[in-house]
Amino acid sequence: MKRWVALLLPLCLLAGCWDRYEINEMAIIIGAALDKKDEEEIELTVQIVVPQALAMGQQGMGEPDGPGGQSTFIVSASGTTVFDAAAKVQEHLPRRLFWGHNRILVIGEALAKEPFIHHIDIFVRHPQPRLRTKMFISKGKGKDILTVIPPLDNTSAKAAQELTRLRFGLQVTMMDFLRMVHSKSQAAVLPWLTVAAPDPEVGDAQPEHLWLNGSAIIQNGQMVGRIDDETTRGLLWILNEIEQAEVTFEPSFAEGHISVQIIRSRTRLIPEIENGTWRMLILVDTYDDIVENQSNLDLDDPRIIDDLEKDLEEKITQRIRQAVQKIQKEMKADCFGFADVIYRKHPDEWRRIQDQWEALFPDMEVDVRVNAKIKRFGLSTHSQGISDKVQR
Repeated sequence: MKRWVALLLPLCLLAGCWDRYEINEMAIIIGAALDKKDEEEIELTVQIVVPQALAMGQQGMGEPDGPGGQSTFIVSASGTTVFDAAAKVQEHLPRRLFWGHNRILVIGEALAKEPFIHHIDIFVRHPQPRLRTKMFISKGKGKDILTVIPPLDNTSAKAAQELTRLRFGLQVTMMDFLRMVHSKSQAAVLPWLTVAAPDPEVGDAQPEHLWLNGSAIIQNGQMVGRIDDETTRGLLWILNEIEQAEVTFEPSFAEGHISVQIIRSRTRLIPEIENGTWRMLILVDTYDDIVENQSNLDLDDPRIIDDLEKDLEEKITQRIRQAVQKIQKEMKADCFGFADVIYRKHPDEWRRIQDQWEALFPDMEVDVRVNAKIKRFGLSTHSQGISDKVQR
């Protein structure tokens, strides 16, 4: 008997599920946006799932009660803080807000141009939101992103999340963003998300959809500028974030164009100091496949491949230098992470220059060296529809 009492007594001390909420008691948030309301208030917009509609596999967006079995609905409210706004959102809902499944956080353009980092505090401090939430800066209002009805996904939050997973552009989680803004450089970069309007020539046959078009540069907690899609590709090379990419170029010794697909790449940042002057060496190794040949070059000739590799190296170098010129010289924001590389490699030297880093970074010399190898050129050596008189 004593043995059973000893075994059962600890069970009496275990906590039960006193704070549980059933799924049918929760309003599950899958997308959120923050916009500037006025000088005093911030507007919070949330995208909430209608579980019954998703279970039936239907799409769309409707009123808060989800008429017609539509999959999500939007609620907005403003307040002095995000939590204050969330409390006012709760007043519109018969179910308790739940942040545990939130997929995206979109910062509106007007809010991003002001110091906005303090508005992220609730998403880090509160136990429900997840640090794997994807972050974006939007053109115009962030709430406009959530109201889009995507043609291929149930919700705009899902569509935005999938765009980043393809890795043709940046993918930044809240954890990534916090690491960047709290790094030695205190600079960050976020994907620039826009709503692509229908083509007037197509008309209503083409619905609105989301477009990941470039990046926003963040310095000291606010947006200082944005870069286009091509410059973003150069930034991805520097950050060693290239996973899927294509490069199209015109050979320097022939007419037509060649398109290659990146198989894999590796970027190394090596800081060097000479006579008190810092230089950053960017070393890129990339392996590529030719996927389209619109020239009259014979790709079966090793000499042609060698020359194409040189042209490809020049093209990638050009993209990287374009990113360096735009971000380093014009925006003066070290979102490349140069400061952290110097700190790791030369901690003593970094302590001597850290107070002057913002002044030193824009004038720092950057040397780019690319080594490209073309591994395969496809099932055909000659271009289709072009004269058989190939160049060597």
